[in-house]
Amino acid sequence: RYILTANRPVLTLDSFDSAEQAAASLARLVADGRLRFLELPAEGPWSDASNVLGAWFARHCRDITSPALRPLDGPHLYECT
Repeated sequence: RYILTANRPVLTLDSFDSAEQAAASLARLVADGRLRFLELPAEGPWSDASNVLGAWFARHCRDITSPALRPLDGPHLYECT
């Protein structure tokens, strides 16, 4: 929905070939100041600290979704630094 609405670049995590590639790309984008927020479901590869992507995500991103605004089982908003 953001791609159509914003008409701006939107990164989708399914565009990466592996968790390693996703973690490296996200780390580079965040370090360069080109990416700060991610909207994701609460669970997925990013929530599994046993893989490269999940370990990076746990160290660099935090859930900033307001409980009052979170749709039931809806996506969460994460801020990454």
